[in-house]
Amino acid sequence: MEERLFVSSSPHIRDGNTIQKVMLDVIIALLPATLGALYYFRINGAKIILLSVVTAVVAEAVFQKIRKQPITINDLSAVVTGLLLAFNIPSSAPWWIPVLGAVIAIVIVKQFFGGIGHNFMNPALAARIMLMVSYTGHMTSWVEPGADAISTATPLSFVKGLTEVPDKAPKLFDMLMGNIGGSLGETSAILLILGGIYLVYRGVISIEVPAIYIATVAVATLIFGQFDV
Repeated sequence: MEERLFVSSSPHIRDGNTIQKVMLDVIIALLPATLGALYYFRINGAKIILLSVVTAVVAEAVFQKIRKQPITINDLSAVVTGLLLAFNIPSSAPWWIPVLGAVIAIVIVKQFFGGIGHNFMNPALAARIMLMVSYTGHMTSWVEPGADAISTATPLSFVKGLTEVPDKAPKLFDMLMGNIGGSLGETSAILLILGGIYLVYRGVISIEVPAIYIATVAVATLIFGQFDV
């Protein structure tokens, strides 16, 4: 039988890491923020995370099965997409928001463009944009951690001038620890930083870009944010 050499698109880099190993490192890095979301938003946070991750994995398997492609859910990339999507959704969102978002992320943004490495942008963020445009009310109904129905503006709204900073605006310490309203993954800065440190330690990412970004946001917030420490 004739043997054929199949070459995928560039870049071609030889490395001991596999996609599964890298994705596992990303999942481990997201664990602190995941636990923080469960602590602050309780059952609602768990519901969003579970629906998002399960739907992402199932959507990828079903799509690949229909297309008669190898099923690649073992590489854990769908799990990462589901987690990242859940982090971009408020705990008050109805159950179908993470389900719809996961289908958009996996089927439309990831698989329609050829799968992992071929998508034109991050699937989770693309799904967030589509959900934000289509269902703005559900995607901007943030609640205080531990509360069931107390809507609140986010610190970003204060900084952008969309909302007047009230006397009870969140303190910087609360923002650092995560005791503020927001989507599941955007509340606790310190937990996200811990995950980033792990990724730097493992060599999955370099420190320069996140360090510059965090420093820029920190300086801008201190200058223009009008927040109490």
